[in-house]
Amino acid sequence: YAAVDLSGILVNVTQILLGGFGNGRGLFENARSLAVDGAGNIYVGEYEGGLVQVFDETGEYLAEWRIDVGGGFLKKLAADKDGVVFAVFNGNIYKYDGATGELLGQLDYDGGQGFQDVVVTADGGLAATWNKDWQGGLFVNFSESQDDLVMFDSEGNVTRVIPKVLSVEAGGYAELETRLAVDEAGNIYLTGLNNSGVFRLTAEGRGPFGRERLA
Repeated sequence: YAAVDLSGILVNVTQILLGGFGNGRGLFENARSLAVDGAGNIYVGEYEGGLVQVFDETGEYLAEWRIDVGGGFLKKLAADKDGVVFAVFNGNIYKYDGATGELLGQLDYDGGQGFQDVVVTADGGLAATWNKDWQGGLFVNFSESQDDLVMFDSEGNVTRVIPKVLSVEAGGYAELETRLAVDEAGNIYLTGLNNSGVFRLTAEGRGPFGRERLA
């Protein structure tokens, strides 16, 4: 797996081999989500059904649990340093104890369903991408892009929303699916299906976000 180092460069941290194709411990059928917590525990999530398997830093199987909030699709996992796991499932963000799979709650957002991606920020908060047409994990209307960036604090409260972060703020194209990453300096990196470049947004105190297209 890989991580963003302090300078914001994506670097290879280590390489391990996890399981193979199939149904059982350490096996995957359609795994699309991966997260690593502060202890090095690895969480791998299946796209359909929400099964999450947990491994230690060497790849040894530890446990498994399921996102049991109704049928749907798991879009993304993120984990903080304390082993709390955040799951984007059916367009909502749920919070779990990574070791046991206990549901700890759901993040409230006035816009409702529509989350696509989530990452943990250096201060323990969250950055998430949201699109009003992404209901229940599926698009219901392609008439307009609403590719918003939503920032949460460590308590799960919304602190800032940047509307149309790629299509307007970053000067890109109308975006249907926005992906993101963050580094320890607070820089946010975004890309999408309709925006082949990588955009970096830099927070400068309380001032506006600067923007830069990296590629």
